[in-house]
Amino acid sequence: MFKEKLEKSLSKEWNVDVKLEVPPNNEMGDFAFPCFQFSKLLKKSPVQIAKDFINSVPKINFVDRIEANGPYVNIFIKKEALAEEVISTILSEKEKYGNEKSAGTIVIDMSSPNIAKPFHFGTLRSTLQGNALNLLFEKLGYKTVKVNHLGDWGTQFGAVLAAFEKWGSQKDLKQDPIHYLVGLYKKWHEFEERDMHAHEKAKEWFKKLEDNDQTALNLWKQFRDLSIEEFKKTYRALNIEFDEYQGEAFYNDKIESTIKACKDAGITVVDQGALVVKLDKEEVPCMLKKTDGTSTYASRDLSAILYRIKTYNPKKILYLTGAEQKLHFQQVFEVAKKLGVKTELIHVDFGMYLSPSGGKMSTRHGKTVEMSDVMNEIEELALKTINKKNPELKDKQKTAHTVAVCAMIFQDLSSDRIKDIVFDEKRMLEFEGDTGPYVQYTNARANSILEKSKAKPKLIADLLTNDKELNLIKMLANFPDKITHAAKDCKPHVITQYLLETSRAFNEFYHACPVIQDSKQLEESRLALVKAAITVLEEGMKLLGVVPLKEM
Repeated sequence: MFKEKLEKSLSKEWNVDVKLEVPPNNEMGDFAFPCFQFSKLLKKSPVQIAKDFINSVPKINFVDRIEANGPYVNIFIKKEALAEEVISTILSEKEKYGNEKSAGTIVIDMSSPNIAKPFHFGTLRSTLQGNALNLLFEKLGYKTVKVNHLGDWGTQFGAVLAAFEKWGSQKDLKQDPIHYLVGLYKKWHEFEERDMHAHEKAKEWFKKLEDNDQTALNLWKQFRDLSIEEFKKTYRALNIEFDEYQGEAFYNDKIESTIKACKDAGITVVDQGALVVKLDKEEVPCMLKKTDGTSTYASRDLSAILYRIKTYNPKKILYLTGAEQKLHFQQVFEVAKKLGVKTELIHVDFGMYLSPSGGKMSTRHGKTVEMSDVMNEIEELALKTINKKNPELKDKQKTAHTVAVCAMIFQDLSSDRIKDIVFDEKRMLEFEGDTGPYVQYTNARANSILEKSKAKPKLIADLLTNDKELNLIKMLANFPDKITHAAKDCKPHVITQYLLETSRAFNEFYHACPVIQDSKQLEESRLALVKAAITVLEEGMKLLGVVPLKEM
Protein backbone atom coordinates (compact mmCIF):
# COMPACT_ATOMS: atom_id res chain seq x y z
CA MET A 1 0.00 0.00 0.00
CA PHE A 2 1.56 3.33 1.14
CA LYS A 3 4.97 1.77 1.71
CA GLU A 4 5.37 0.62 -1.90
CA LYS A 5 4.01 3.89 -3.27
CA LEU A 6 6.37 5.93 -1.10
CA GLU A 7 9.41 3.81 -1.93
CA LYS A 8 8.72 4.17 -5.65
CA SER A 9 8.08 7.93 -5.48
CA LEU A 10 11.05 8.75 -3.23
CA SER A 11 13.45 6.47 -5.13
CA LYS A 12 12.60 8.33 -8.34
CA GLU A 13 12.88 11.77 -6.76
CA TRP A 14 16.09 11.16 -4.79
CA ASN A 15 17.69 8.84 -7.36
CA VAL A 16 18.55 6.27 -4.67
CA ASP A 17 17.07 2.90 -3.73
CA VAL A 18 14.68 3.79 -0.90
CA LYS A 19 13.69 0.96 1.45
CA LEU A 20 11.43 2.14 4.24
CA GLU A 21 11.28 0.75 7.76
CA VAL A 22 8.50 0.84 10.35
CA PRO A 23 9.72 2.83 13.40
CA PRO A 24 9.47 1.28 16.89
CA ASN A 25 6.99 3.93 18.10
CA ASN A 26 4.40 6.30 16.61
CA GLU A 27 6.28 9.47 17.59
CA MET A 28 8.90 8.57 14.98
CA GLY A 29 6.40 8.48 12.15
CA ASP A 30 4.64 5.78 10.18
CA PHE A 31 7.73 5.02 8.08
CA ALA A 32 11.41 5.82 8.41
CA PHE A 33 14.33 5.93 6.00
CA PRO A 34 17.89 5.47 7.41
CA CYS A 35 20.59 7.47 5.62
CA PHE A 36 23.75 5.73 6.88
CA GLN A 37 24.20 3.71 3.70
CA PHE A 38 24.66 6.85 1.54
CA SER A 39 27.30 8.55 3.68
CA LYS A 40 30.26 7.12 1.78
CA LEU A 41 28.65 7.64 -1.62
CA LEU A 42 27.63 11.28 -1.01
CA LYS A 43 30.60 12.09 1.23
CA LYS A 44 28.32 13.66 3.85
CA SER A 45 27.19 12.73 7.34
CA PRO A 46 23.91 10.77 7.59
CA VAL A 47 22.44 13.68 9.57
CA GLN A 48 23.15 16.15 6.74
CA ILE A 49 21.89 13.70 4.12
CA ALA A 50 18.58 13.39 5.99
CA LYS A 51 18.22 17.21 6.03
CA ASP A 52 19.05 17.46 2.33
CA PHE A 53 16.54 14.74 1.44
CA ILE A 54 13.57 16.39 3.17
CA ASN A 55 14.26 19.65 1.31
CA SER A 56 13.64 17.86 -1.99
CA VAL A 57 10.53 15.85 -1.09
CA PRO A 58 7.92 15.69 -3.86
CA LYS A 59 4.33 16.56 -2.93
CA ILE A 60 2.49 13.31 -2.10
CA ASN A 61 -1.24 13.64 -1.41
CA PHE A 62 -1.42 11.09 1.42
CA VAL A 63 1.67 12.34 3.30
CA ASP A 64 1.06 14.70 6.21
CA ARG A 65 4.71 15.66 6.77
CA ILE A 66 8.30 14.46 6.45
CA GLU A 67 10.90 15.30 9.09
CA ALA A 68 14.62 14.82 9.55
CA ASN A 69 15.40 13.15 12.89
CA GLY A 70 19.15 12.76 13.17
CA PRO A 71 20.26 10.28 10.50
CA TYR A 72 16.65 9.24 9.78
CA VAL A 73 13.95 10.63 7.52
CA ASN A 74 10.60 10.15 9.30
CA ILE A 75 7.40 10.12 7.27
CA PHE A 76 3.92 10.74 8.70
CA ILE A 77 0.82 9.64 6.78
CA LYS A 78 -2.43 11.61 6.98
CA LYS A 79 -4.69 9.90 9.54
CA GLU A 80 -7.79 9.79 7.36
CA ALA A 81 -5.78 8.53 4.37
CA LEU A 82 -4.26 5.77 6.49
CA ALA A 83 -7.66 4.64 7.82
CA GLU A 84 -9.28 4.76 4.39
CA GLU A 85 -6.54 2.85 2.61
CA VAL A 86 -5.94 0.14 5.21
CA ILE A 87 -9.51 -0.68 6.22
CA SER A 88 -10.94 -0.43 2.70
CA THR A 89 -8.21 -2.68 1.32
CA ILE A 90 -8.76 -5.33 3.99
CA LEU A 91 -12.55 -5.32 3.67
CA SER A 92 -12.22 -5.56 -0.10
CA GLU A 93 -9.52 -8.26 -0.28
CA LYS A 94 -10.76 -10.19 2.79
CA GLU A 95 -8.76 -13.42 3.31
CA LYS A 96 -6.61 -12.53 0.28
CA TYR A 97 -5.15 -9.55 2.14
CA GLY A 98 -1.39 -10.03 2.10
CA ASN A 99 -1.44 -12.50 -0.81
CA GLU A 100 1.33 -12.39 -3.40
CA LYS A 101 1.77 -13.96 -6.82
CA SER A 102 5.06 -15.80 -6.91
CA ALA A 103 5.96 -18.40 -9.52
CA GLY A 104 7.81 -21.46 -8.36
CA THR A 105 7.78 -24.51 -6.12
CA ILE A 106 9.18 -25.05 -2.66
CA VAL A 107 9.73 -28.53 -1.21
CA ILE A 108 9.45 -28.74 2.58
CA ASP A 109 11.00 -31.79 4.27
CA MET A 110 9.31 -31.88 7.68
CA SER A 111 8.09 -34.01 10.61
CA SER A 112 9.92 -37.23 9.65
CA PRO A 113 9.06 -39.58 12.54
CA ASN A 114 10.69 -43.01 12.85
CA ILE A 115 8.35 -45.87 12.03
CA ALA A 116 7.69 -48.47 14.73
CA LYS A 117 8.14 -45.74 17.37
CA PRO A 118 5.75 -43.28 19.06
CA PHE A 119 5.43 -39.70 17.80
CA HIS A 120 7.82 -37.66 20.01
CA PHE A 121 8.53 -34.02 20.78
CA GLY A 122 11.39 -33.46 18.35
CA THR A 123 8.97 -34.55 15.64
CA LEU A 124 6.33 -32.09 16.91
CA ARG A 125 8.67 -29.10 16.49
CA SER A 126 9.55 -30.07 12.92
CA THR A 127 5.86 -30.66 12.16
CA LEU A 128 4.51 -27.36 13.51
CA GLN A 129 7.33 -25.18 12.21
CA GLY A 130 7.21 -26.86 8.80
CA ASN A 131 3.44 -26.56 8.48
CA ALA A 132 3.54 -22.84 9.31
CA LEU A 133 6.23 -22.24 6.70
CA ASN A 134 4.20 -24.20 4.16
CA LEU A 135 1.16 -21.97 4.82
CA LEU A 136 3.27 -18.80 4.65
CA PHE A 137 4.79 -19.71 1.30
CA GLU A 138 1.37 -20.68 -0.06
CA LYS A 139 0.12 -17.24 1.01
CA LEU A 140 2.93 -15.72 -1.04
CA GLY A 141 1.84 -17.65 -4.11
CA TYR A 142 4.28 -20.55 -4.13
CA LYS A 143 3.32 -24.12 -4.89
CA THR A 144 4.51 -26.19 -1.95
CA VAL A 145 5.23 -29.89 -1.60
CA LYS A 146 5.16 -31.22 1.97
CA VAL A 147 7.37 -34.29 2.23
CA ASN A 148 7.33 -36.57 5.26
CA HIS A 149 10.81 -38.10 5.05
CA LEU A 150 10.11 -41.07 7.33
CA GLY A 151 12.85 -42.78 9.28
CA ASP A 152 12.06 -46.19 7.81
CA TRP A 153 15.47 -47.70 7.04
CA GLY A 154 18.52 -48.80 8.97
CA THR A 155 19.92 -51.61 11.08
CA GLN A 156 17.38 -51.08 13.90
CA PHE A 157 14.70 -52.55 11.65
CA GLY A 158 16.69 -55.76 11.42
CA ALA A 159 16.20 -56.10 15.19
CA VAL A 160 12.44 -55.47 14.87
CA LEU A 161 12.15 -58.08 12.09
CA ALA A 162 14.18 -60.61 14.02
CA ALA A 163 12.08 -60.02 17.14
CA PHE A 164 8.85 -60.44 15.21
CA GLU A 165 10.07 -63.69 13.69
CA LYS A 166 10.86 -65.03 17.18
CA TRP A 167 7.90 -63.72 19.22
CA GLY A 168 5.57 -61.89 16.84
CA SER A 169 1.77 -62.11 16.72
CA GLN A 170 -0.27 -60.59 13.87
CA LYS A 171 -3.25 -60.29 16.18
CA ASP A 172 -1.34 -58.29 18.81
CA LEU A 173 0.36 -56.21 16.11
CA LYS A 174 -2.92 -54.98 14.64
CA GLN A 175 -4.45 -54.17 18.03
CA ASP A 176 -1.80 -51.61 19.04
CA PRO A 177 0.91 -51.46 16.33
CA ILE A 178 3.34 -48.84 17.69
CA HIS A 179 3.44 -49.99 21.30
CA TYR A 180 3.65 -53.63 20.25
CA LEU A 181 6.63 -52.98 17.92
CA VAL A 182 8.40 -50.84 20.53
CA GLY A 183 7.88 -53.66 23.03
CA LEU A 184 9.42 -56.17 20.64
CA TYR A 185 12.37 -53.87 19.98
CA LYS A 186 13.07 -53.50 23.72
CA LYS A 187 12.64 -57.23 24.26
CA TRP A 188 15.17 -57.96 21.51
CA HIS A 189 17.76 -55.68 23.11
CA GLU A 190 17.34 -57.51 26.40
CA PHE A 191 17.72 -60.76 24.46
CA GLU A 192 20.97 -59.48 22.87
CA GLU A 193 22.48 -59.06 26.32
CA ARG A 194 21.95 -62.77 27.00
CA ASP A 195 22.61 -64.23 23.53
CA MET A 196 25.90 -63.43 21.77
CA HIS A 197 24.43 -64.39 18.37
CA ALA A 198 21.36 -62.13 18.58
CA HIS A 199 23.07 -59.04 17.14
CA GLU A 200 24.29 -60.98 14.13
CA LYS A 201 20.75 -62.31 13.64
CA ALA A 202 19.41 -58.75 13.52
CA LYS A 203 22.07 -57.79 10.96
CA GLU A 204 21.09 -60.80 8.85
CA TRP A 205 17.47 -59.62 8.79
CA PHE A 206 18.44 -56.13 7.69
CA LYS A 207 20.66 -57.65 5.00
CA LYS A 208 17.59 -59.57 3.80
CA LEU A 209 15.73 -56.28 3.67
CA GLU A 210 18.47 -54.63 1.61
CA ASP A 211 18.56 -57.68 -0.69
CA ASN A 212 14.79 -57.40 -1.33
CA ASP A 213 13.92 -60.65 0.43
CA GLN A 214 10.14 -60.90 -0.01
CA THR A 215 9.36 -62.07 3.54
CA ALA A 216 11.43 -59.27 5.07
CA LEU A 217 9.99 -56.66 2.69
CA ASN A 218 6.38 -57.72 3.34
CA LEU A 219 6.82 -57.48 7.11
CA TRP A 220 8.67 -54.15 6.85
CA LYS A 221 5.95 -52.72 4.59
CA GLN A 222 3.27 -53.84 7.05
CA PHE A 223 5.11 -52.17 9.95
CA ARG A 224 5.53 -49.01 7.86
CA ASP A 225 1.88 -48.82 6.77
CA LEU A 226 0.61 -49.40 10.31
CA SER A 227 2.99 -46.73 11.62
CA ILE A 228 1.80 -44.17 9.06
CA GLU A 229 -1.82 -44.82 10.02
CA GLU A 230 -0.95 -44.15 13.65
CA PHE A 231 0.96 -40.99 12.75
CA LYS A 232 -1.97 -39.74 10.69
CA LYS A 233 -4.12 -39.67 13.84
CA THR A 234 -1.79 -37.04 15.27
CA TYR A 235 -1.60 -35.16 11.97
CA ARG A 236 -5.40 -35.08 11.70
CA ALA A 237 -5.61 -33.67 15.24
CA LEU A 238 -3.20 -30.92 14.14
CA ASN A 239 -5.04 -30.31 10.82
CA ILE A 240 -1.95 -31.27 8.80
CA GLU A 241 -1.71 -33.31 5.60
CA PHE A 242 1.28 -34.36 3.51
CA ASP A 243 1.82 -34.60 -0.22
CA GLU A 244 4.02 -37.64 0.14
CA TYR A 245 5.37 -40.10 2.70
CA GLN A 246 8.66 -41.00 1.06
CA GLY A 247 11.19 -41.99 3.66
CA GLU A 248 14.79 -43.15 3.53
CA ALA A 249 13.84 -46.50 2.03
CA PHE A 250 12.38 -44.82 -1.06
CA TYR A 251 15.86 -43.61 -2.05
CA ASN A 252 17.61 -46.93 -1.47
CA ASP A 253 17.59 -47.90 -5.16
CA LYS A 254 18.73 -44.41 -6.19
CA ILE A 255 21.90 -44.31 -4.12
CA GLU A 256 24.16 -46.06 -6.65
CA SER A 257 23.33 -43.55 -9.38
CA THR A 258 24.07 -40.76 -6.89
CA ILE A 259 27.43 -42.35 -6.01
CA LYS A 260 28.20 -42.70 -9.73
CA ALA A 261 27.39 -39.02 -10.31
CA CYS A 262 29.82 -38.09 -7.54
CA LYS A 263 32.54 -40.33 -8.96
CA ASP A 264 31.97 -39.01 -12.48
CA ALA A 265 32.30 -35.46 -11.16
CA GLY A 266 35.69 -36.43 -9.73
CA ILE A 267 34.85 -35.34 -6.18
CA THR A 268 35.19 -38.68 -4.34
CA VAL A 269 38.20 -40.32 -2.70
CA VAL A 270 38.67 -43.50 -0.71
CA ASP A 271 39.73 -42.68 2.83
CA GLN A 272 40.54 -45.58 5.19
CA GLY A 273 38.23 -47.84 3.17
CA ALA A 274 35.28 -45.42 3.11
CA LEU A 275 34.10 -43.43 0.08
CA VAL A 276 34.09 -39.74 1.00
CA VAL A 277 33.96 -36.26 -0.49
CA LYS A 278 36.52 -33.87 0.97
CA LEU A 279 34.99 -30.46 1.56
CA ASP A 280 36.41 -26.98 1.27
CA LYS A 281 34.66 -25.56 4.33
CA GLU A 282 34.79 -28.58 6.66
CA GLU A 283 37.67 -30.52 8.15
CA VAL A 284 35.51 -33.63 8.38
CA PRO A 285 34.79 -35.18 4.96
CA CYS A 286 31.30 -36.20 3.90
CA MET A 287 31.02 -40.00 3.96
CA LEU A 288 28.94 -41.53 1.15
CA LYS A 289 29.76 -45.20 1.79
CA LYS A 290 31.02 -46.90 4.94
CA THR A 291 33.96 -49.28 4.93
CA ASP A 292 31.56 -52.23 4.62
CA GLY A 293 30.01 -50.70 1.48
CA THR A 294 26.68 -49.70 3.07
CA SER A 295 25.08 -46.31 2.44
CA THR A 296 24.96 -43.38 4.87
CA TYR A 297 22.48 -40.66 5.82
CA ALA A 298 24.47 -38.32 3.58
CA SER A 299 24.18 -40.52 0.47
CA ARG A 300 20.46 -41.01 1.08
CA ASP A 301 19.84 -37.28 1.62
CA LEU A 302 21.89 -36.44 -1.45
CA SER A 303 19.82 -38.92 -3.48
CA ALA A 304 16.68 -37.24 -2.14
CA ILE A 305 17.92 -33.82 -3.28
CA LEU A 306 18.60 -35.04 -6.81
CA TYR A 307 15.23 -36.83 -6.98
CA ARG A 308 13.29 -33.79 -5.73
CA ILE A 309 14.99 -31.45 -8.17
CA LYS A 310 14.22 -33.78 -11.07
CA THR A 311 10.62 -34.38 -9.94
CA TYR A 312 9.51 -30.93 -8.75
CA ASN A 313 12.06 -28.43 -10.13
CA PRO A 314 11.84 -26.39 -6.90
CA LYS A 315 13.31 -22.96 -6.23
CA LYS A 316 14.05 -24.02 -2.67
CA ILE A 317 14.17 -27.17 -0.56
CA LEU A 318 13.69 -26.66 3.18
CA TYR A 319 14.83 -29.20 5.78
CA LEU A 320 13.16 -28.92 9.19
CA THR A 321 15.36 -30.70 11.75
CA GLY A 322 17.04 -30.05 15.09
CA ALA A 323 20.13 -27.86 15.38
CA GLU A 324 22.24 -30.93 16.16
CA GLN A 325 22.07 -31.89 12.44
CA LYS A 326 23.65 -28.63 11.28
CA LEU A 327 27.00 -30.17 10.29
CA HIS A 328 25.29 -33.00 8.40
CA PHE A 329 23.32 -30.64 6.19
CA GLN A 330 26.25 -28.29 5.67
CA GLN A 331 28.17 -31.25 4.29
CA VAL A 332 25.34 -32.58 2.12
CA PHE A 333 24.59 -29.13 0.68
CA GLU A 334 28.25 -28.56 -0.18
CA VAL A 335 28.45 -31.91 -1.99
CA ALA A 336 25.25 -30.99 -3.88
CA LYS A 337 26.86 -27.74 -5.02
CA LYS A 338 29.90 -29.66 -6.22
CA LEU A 339 27.47 -31.69 -8.36
CA GLY A 340 26.16 -28.48 -9.91
CA VAL A 341 22.93 -28.14 -7.93
CA LYS A 342 21.60 -24.56 -8.22
CA THR A 343 18.43 -25.00 -6.14
CA GLU A 344 18.56 -23.12 -2.83
CA LEU A 345 18.97 -25.65 -0.03
CA ILE A 346 18.05 -24.41 3.45
CA HIS A 347 18.43 -26.14 6.81
CA VAL A 348 15.70 -24.69 9.04
CA ASP A 349 17.00 -25.77 12.43
CA PHE A 350 15.41 -25.40 15.83
CA GLY A 351 16.01 -25.91 19.54
CA MET A 352 14.65 -28.56 21.88
CA TYR A 353 11.59 -28.85 24.06
CA LEU A 354 12.43 -28.60 27.74
CA SER A 355 10.29 -29.73 30.64
CA PRO A 356 9.20 -27.08 33.21
CA SER A 357 12.04 -28.32 35.43
CA GLY A 358 14.51 -27.48 32.67
CA GLY A 359 15.46 -30.97 31.46
CA LYS A 360 15.02 -32.39 27.99
CA MET A 361 11.38 -33.25 27.23
CA SER A 362 11.91 -36.93 26.50
CA THR A 363 10.87 -39.03 29.45
CA ARG A 364 8.28 -39.09 32.22
CA HIS A 365 8.73 -41.47 35.15
CA GLY A 366 11.16 -43.48 33.04
CA LYS A 367 8.80 -43.70 30.08
CA THR A 368 8.77 -41.97 26.71
CA VAL A 369 6.47 -38.93 26.63
CA GLU A 370 4.01 -39.67 23.83
CA MET A 371 2.31 -36.88 21.92
CA SER A 372 -1.11 -38.54 22.04
CA ASP A 373 -1.03 -38.59 25.86
CA VAL A 374 0.12 -34.97 26.10
CA MET A 375 -2.51 -33.77 23.62
CA ASN A 376 -5.24 -35.53 25.61
CA GLU A 377 -4.02 -33.90 28.83
CA ILE A 378 -3.99 -30.42 27.28
CA GLU A 379 -7.46 -30.95 25.83
CA GLU A 380 -8.79 -31.99 29.25
CA LEU A 381 -7.25 -28.88 30.84
CA ALA A 382 -8.80 -26.71 28.10
CA LEU A 383 -12.21 -28.28 28.70
CA LYS A 384 -11.98 -27.54 32.44
CA THR A 385 -11.18 -23.90 31.67
CA ILE A 386 -14.09 -23.62 29.23
CA ASN A 387 -16.51 -25.20 31.73
CA LYS A 388 -15.41 -22.59 34.24
CA LYS A 389 -15.49 -19.55 31.93
CA ASN A 390 -18.42 -20.39 29.62
CA PRO A 391 -20.41 -23.44 30.81
CA GLU A 392 -23.26 -22.74 28.34
CA LEU A 393 -21.00 -22.90 25.28
CA LYS A 394 -22.11 -25.31 22.55
CA ASP A 395 -19.71 -27.99 21.24
CA LYS A 396 -17.43 -27.59 24.25
CA GLN A 397 -15.40 -30.70 23.45
CA LYS A 398 -14.69 -29.53 19.90
CA THR A 399 -13.80 -26.06 21.18
CA ALA A 400 -11.52 -27.57 23.83
CA HIS A 401 -9.68 -29.52 21.13
CA THR A 402 -9.26 -26.39 18.99
CA VAL A 403 -8.03 -24.37 21.98
CA ALA A 404 -5.59 -27.14 22.96
CA VAL A 405 -4.08 -27.35 19.47
CA CYS A 406 -3.92 -23.56 19.25
CA ALA A 407 -2.16 -23.43 22.63
CA MET A 408 0.45 -25.97 21.54
CA ILE A 409 1.09 -24.22 18.23
CA PHE A 410 1.49 -20.80 19.84
CA GLN A 411 3.85 -22.13 22.49
CA ASP A 412 6.02 -23.71 19.81
CA LEU A 413 5.92 -20.75 17.43
CA SER A 414 5.97 -17.89 19.93
CA SER A 415 9.75 -17.44 20.03
CA ASP A 416 12.61 -17.72 17.57
CA ARG A 417 12.76 -21.36 16.48
CA ILE A 418 16.46 -21.64 17.28
CA LYS A 419 15.75 -21.24 20.98
CA ASP A 420 14.89 -24.09 23.34
CA ILE A 421 11.37 -23.75 24.72
CA VAL A 422 9.73 -24.92 27.93
CA PHE A 423 6.70 -27.11 27.33
CA ASP A 424 4.37 -25.87 30.08
CA GLU A 425 0.85 -27.28 29.70
CA LYS A 426 -0.82 -24.94 32.22
CA ARG A 427 0.97 -21.79 31.07
CA MET A 428 0.08 -22.31 27.41
CA LEU A 429 -3.66 -22.39 28.21
CA GLU A 430 -3.81 -19.07 30.05
CA PHE A 431 -6.22 -16.53 28.58
CA GLU A 432 -3.92 -13.61 29.36
CA GLY A 433 -0.39 -12.99 28.18
CA ASP A 434 1.51 -14.37 25.19
CA THR A 435 -0.67 -17.41 24.51
CA GLY A 436 -2.85 -18.84 21.79
CA PRO A 437 -6.04 -18.69 23.89
CA TYR A 438 -5.46 -14.95 24.38
CA VAL A 439 -5.51 -14.38 20.60
CA GLN A 440 -8.51 -16.70 20.20
CA TYR A 441 -10.36 -14.88 22.98
CA THR A 442 -9.61 -11.51 21.34
CA ASN A 443 -10.97 -12.79 18.03
CA ALA A 444 -14.09 -14.17 19.74
CA ARG A 445 -14.59 -10.80 21.50
CA ALA A 446 -14.35 -8.98 18.15
CA ASN A 447 -16.86 -11.35 16.56
CA SER A 448 -19.28 -10.85 19.46
CA ILE A 449 -19.23 -7.09 18.80
CA LEU A 450 -20.39 -7.68 15.23
CA GLU A 451 -23.08 -10.04 16.53
CA LYS A 452 -24.42 -7.59 19.11
CA SER A 453 -24.50 -4.51 16.89
CA LYS A 454 -27.58 -3.89 14.78
CA ALA A 455 -25.59 -1.67 12.40
CA LYS A 456 -23.47 -2.75 9.42
CA PRO A 457 -19.79 -1.88 8.91
CA LYS A 458 -19.50 1.29 6.80
CA LEU A 459 -16.32 3.32 6.91
CA ILE A 460 -16.08 7.09 7.24
CA ALA A 461 -12.34 7.42 7.72
CA ASP A 462 -12.40 10.96 9.12
CA LEU A 463 -14.22 9.70 12.22
CA LEU A 464 -11.43 7.34 13.32
CA THR A 465 -9.09 9.79 15.04
CA ASN A 466 -8.52 8.24 18.48
CA ASP A 467 -4.92 7.19 19.13
CA LYS A 468 -6.03 3.63 19.98
CA GLU A 469 -7.93 3.40 16.68
CA LEU A 470 -4.94 4.66 14.72
CA ASN A 471 -2.55 2.32 16.51
CA LEU A 472 -4.73 -0.67 15.60
CA ILE A 473 -5.00 0.53 11.99
CA LYS A 474 -1.20 0.78 11.75
CA MET A 475 -0.87 -2.75 13.14
CA LEU A 476 -3.27 -4.06 10.48
CA ALA A 477 -1.30 -2.24 7.79
CA ASN A 478 1.86 -4.15 8.76
CA PHE A 479 0.39 -7.62 8.12
CA PRO A 480 1.67 -8.10 4.52
CA ASP A 481 5.21 -7.07 5.50
CA LYS A 482 5.17 -9.48 8.44
CA ILE A 483 4.19 -12.36 6.14
CA THR A 484 7.06 -11.56 3.77
CA HIS A 485 9.53 -11.22 6.66
CA ALA A 486 8.45 -14.51 8.30
CA ALA A 487 8.73 -16.46 5.04
CA LYS A 488 12.01 -14.86 3.94
CA ASP A 489 13.75 -15.71 7.23
CA CYS A 490 11.84 -19.00 7.74
CA LYS A 491 10.71 -17.73 11.15
CA PRO A 492 6.98 -18.26 11.86
CA HIS A 493 7.35 -16.61 15.28
CA VAL A 494 7.24 -13.26 13.43
CA ILE A 495 3.54 -13.94 12.74
CA THR A 496 2.88 -15.25 16.24
CA GLN A 497 4.36 -12.13 17.85
CA TYR A 498 2.48 -9.94 15.37
CA LEU A 499 -0.83 -11.57 16.32
CA LEU A 500 -0.13 -11.05 20.02
CA GLU A 501 0.71 -7.38 19.43
CA THR A 502 -2.36 -6.91 17.24
CA SER A 503 -4.53 -8.55 19.91
CA ARG A 504 -3.17 -6.15 22.51
CA ALA A 505 -3.82 -3.21 20.18
CA PHE A 506 -7.39 -4.42 19.60
CA ASN A 507 -8.10 -4.80 23.31
CA GLU A 508 -6.76 -1.32 24.00
CA PHE A 509 -9.05 -0.01 21.25
CA TYR A 510 -11.98 -2.02 22.66
CA HIS A 511 -11.59 -0.51 26.13
CA ALA A 512 -10.94 3.06 24.95
CA CYS A 513 -13.42 3.30 22.05
CA PRO A 514 -16.93 1.87 22.65
CA VAL A 515 -18.19 0.51 19.35
CA ILE A 516 -21.93 0.32 20.03
CA GLN A 517 -23.19 3.86 20.74
CA ASP A 518 -25.63 6.62 19.75
CA SER A 519 -23.71 7.97 16.77
CA LYS A 520 -24.64 5.60 13.93
CA GLN A 521 -21.85 6.76 11.60
CA LEU A 522 -19.17 6.36 14.28
CA GLU A 523 -20.54 2.93 15.21
CA GLU A 524 -20.51 1.84 11.54
CA SER A 525 -16.96 3.13 11.09
CA ARG A 526 -15.69 1.36 14.20
CA LEU A 527 -17.49 -1.80 13.10
CA ALA A 528 -15.55 -1.57 9.83
CA LEU A 529 -12.33 -1.43 11.86
CA VAL A 530 -13.48 -4.40 13.99
CA LYS A 531 -14.25 -6.43 10.87
CA ALA A 532 -10.85 -5.59 9.38
CA ALA A 533 -9.18 -6.69 12.64
CA ILE A 534 -11.09 -10.00 12.58
CA THR A 535 -9.93 -10.61 9.00
CA VAL A 536 -6.29 -10.12 9.94
CA LEU A 537 -6.46 -12.08 13.22
CA GLU A 538 -8.19 -15.05 11.59
CA GLU A 539 -5.95 -15.08 8.52
CA GLY A 540 -2.88 -14.77 10.75
CA MET A 541 -4.00 -17.72 12.87
CA LYS A 542 -4.61 -19.80 9.76
CA LEU A 543 -1.02 -19.09 8.65
CA LEU A 544 0.16 -20.83 11.83
CA GLY A 545 -2.16 -23.81 11.33
CA VAL A 546 -4.68 -22.61 13.93
CA VAL A 547 -8.46 -22.86 13.42
CA PRO A 548 -9.96 -19.48 14.48
CA LEU A 549 -12.85 -19.54 16.95
CA LYS A 550 -15.72 -17.07 16.72
CA GLU A 551 -17.02 -18.09 20.14
CA MET A 552 -15.36 -19.53 23.24
